[in-house]
Amino acid sequence: MSYGERAEAVGVLETTVLSSSLCAASCSVRDKNCYGFNYKQDAKTCEVLSVSESSPVLKAPEAAENWTLYVREDFAQSPCSFPVCKTGSLCLLFPERFKPDSYEVPPSVWLRYTCSSHSYLIDKQQAGNPNCRFDQIVNKRLTGHDISPYNPGRENYAAVLGYCDAVAGNPCLSLESQSRGNQFLKNTHHLSQPNISLGELTDAAFFYADCFP
Repeated sequence: MSYGERAEAVGVLETTVLSSSLCAASCSVRDKNCYGFNYKQDAKTCEVLSVSESSPVLKAPEAAENWTLYVREDFAQSPCSFPVCKTGSLCLLFPERFKPDSYEVPPSVWLRYTCSSHSYLIDKQQAGNPNCRFDQIVNKRLTGHDISPYNPGRENYAAVLGYCDAVAGNPCLSLESQSRGNQFLKNTHHLSQPNISLGELTDAAFFYADCFP
């Protein structure tokens, strides 16, 4: 699967000079430790791409002249079947925001998941609820409970969810995605704490993580 002249700067496992077919084979033999490769046709430069505990969540690729990013079909369809999260953290798929606006773009295929080590999710999974994911509620918000210091303001919601496990000891459990690209990671939600109520906010999307049977 090709995504045009773009290259991912994070997760380069190996760089070598190969034909494109041999570059693809070099990725395939690594099985789930390789999700794709960058290829520069004129120089026949092959960059094998890996996800690991040191770089678990992929960042959006950057435009790079004469480079092409190839992503494995099985990774595109099921990224959480790869070892994309550190030990003790869960892989969570999330849906596309219900109403993108001028500050939003649809998430790339490799920005459909994030990782969280939140104890609420770990406990629910261990209690027999293996299917963990983010869902969203429209026109809702959660006042307070922001994760500090990471609240970047205007940025794509999918990129912000990628920082769900970035603040040590304070993993995210939800995201308030306001209109005009304002994003706020939260460390709780209305299901994990029943005394919490969600408020109304037009055009907001409230993403919340939970685990199901």
